[in-house]
Amino acid sequence: MRPIDVVMLNVAHWIAGALLVFAGALTLRNAGRPPAQQVRPRAAAKVMLGLGLGLVILEIFDPMFHRATGGESDPMWLYHSIVGALAALAGGTELCRFRNPDAPRALALVFPLCWIGVGVVFLVHEQASEFLLFRHWAFAITVTLVGVAKLIGELGGKIGWVKAWGVLSILAGLQFIVYWEGAMEHPPDRADHGGH
Repeated sequence: MRPIDVVMLNVAHWIAGALLVFAGALTLRNAGRPPAQQVRPRAAAKVMLGLGLGLVILEIFDPMFHRATGGESDPMWLYHSIVGALAALAGGTELCRFRNPDAPRALALVFPLCWIGVGVVFLVHEQASEFLLFRHWAFAITVTLVGVAKLIGELGGKIGWVKAWGVLSILAGLQFIVYWEGAMEHPPDRADHGGH
């Protein structure tokens, strides 16, 4: 993998992390407040939708990002595409709920179940080194707990569960912000050796 590919992957993780911290912080700030006193109550849904669509678009259409994640022949491309699709589904469904107060109650379960699904994908996500594998497992556990806390909150749990998923979202975002992949963790492409 080229150095620019590694940098691009890291920057993508940092942007995602910053957005998760932002959404989690607003969730904490709004927890328990009436709608009129909430600040950007749809932020978490918009962040998930934006992250999801952004990741899917990058995976499919951006040649540099496509190469960085292995291309369609690499399982990592599939993992990232699934994560993007789940995030977009979660955010889109949540925005639909905001715009339609009479939406079926079952739609409230989509957002947390998608978070749990993202956690499962990170749990089975193949990695090039033991260290990256450990970091992905840690993120998988955090994201799964975000989904569980949100699910309990949606099923009628106390306000503490809403705050818990806000805190866990911030923690997940911070894990992404401090995330770093180096060129050493990615073996060079075979094509890169063709001229040697």
